[in-house]
Amino acid sequence: CIGVYYWLNTKHKIRTALIASLIVLFVVVMAPEVYLQRMATITDSREGSAQGRLLAWSAAVRMAQDHPVLGVGAGHFAVKYGVNYRPPGYGPTEIPWQTAHSIYFLVLGELGFVGLAVLLGLIWWHLHANRLLVADVRRSGGYGEALLLAGSASVVAFATNGAFLSALYYPHLYIVS
Repeated sequence: CIGVYYWLNTKHKIRTALIASLIVLFVVVMAPEVYLQRMATITDSREGSAQGRLLAWSAAVRMAQDHPVLGVGAGHFAVKYGVNYRPPGYGPTEIPWQTAHSIYFLVLGELGFVGLAVLLGLIWWHLHANRLLVADVRRSGGYGEALLLAGSASVVAFATNGAFLSALYYPHLYIVS
């Protein structure tokens, strides 16, 4: 996603696309078989990691439905999941208390719809403000465009990686913004 973001913001789209294609080809050719086998499990919803995420995400939605405004409380996803929201038919040894494995579902369960709106608003605000600043820098011929683009790229990285990581309370987004 970062590569696509930078590609959209570069003046040399054809050259950049060719170089990126060569890098991707090199990685695919040189990657060990174990890596390719692991990547093949991404589309398998029956695989253990994927199934656990889907169960946690549905629990986060139920938490938000039961507590729509403020959620179940910051840092309480794992506890509430283990006590109140574990899928029926699963015991604590089959599905231990776990996190949501997604900043979006974690904030939805822990902080409700208000928290989700704040998180999405922070991401949008940063990208929008930087887009305006980049336009000002380009118009004025000043310096700092690369730094602004890097800041936005870091938010894009946080937002996309956060879809599968519980990094909600890491300081990255809040420092960059």
